[in-house]
Amino acid sequence: MYFNIYKQNKYQYNILRKRLDAIICNRNITNKKGGMNKKYIFHILGPSGSGKTTLGKRIKKYDDSIVHIELDDIDDEIMYDLLKDEKTIPNDFSKKRKQYGEKQLELLINKNKDKNIVITGMTIDLPKDINVEKYTIKIDPLTNYKQSNIRALNDIIKNKNIIKNIINKYENAEYSYRFAKVVSKLRGSFIKTIKEVEDRIKSINDHSDKNGYKIMSSDDIYEDIVNKIIYI
Repeated sequence: MYFNIYKQNKYQYNILRKRLDAIICNRNITNKKGGMNKKYIFHILGPSGSGKTTLGKRIKKYDDSIVHIELDDIDDEIMYDLLKDEKTIPNDFSKKRKQYGEKQLELLINKNKDKNIVITGMTIDLPKDINVEKYTIKIDPLTNYKQSNIRALNDIIKNKNIIKNIINKYENAEYSYRFAKVVSKLRGSFIKTIKEVEDRIKSINDHSDKNGYKIMSSDDIYEDIVNKIIYI
């Protein structure tokens, strides 16, 4: 009866099957350094609106001990701190944004080195001296076109008064544009054309192929990661 129930959801069924296999074979999943369960760092890429954050939250929901690091959130906080007391974009803005982001990410990874970590996003470079399981969300252009533009539209509607006040308050157009996007957490441009979406997907997939990222559907990434972190 229980197997019939789990077969209705292949992901739950596969997870249960792996656990039962481990019990039957009396097999522990360990790392090479000792008897502790191996801990992973996962990095998930994808174009804006592909569902990176949603997937990260879904994985954490499976196991709340997993640490989900959203790179956009770190980047937004850093940009806000760099811009909030200014009226123009500082000359060293890009340099400091990169340095502070990489430092903050490294601190978070070191702080949680005894846990499984899922990192989503592309705005901050990962440390070069860590082992990472790499994934890129596979999504078709039309779906991404719809999801990214609808999300951007919802963010604009939600934050319209904030955006309006910033645009009216500051004389420097480049500054007000950048600061409004940071405060309202707008990702990318609006409205994106299907050509822009296609080009962005191709660019990310080319980067993924070059750097060893597995291009998979969101569901397949979820299953692959969950299967890796299962322990008895």
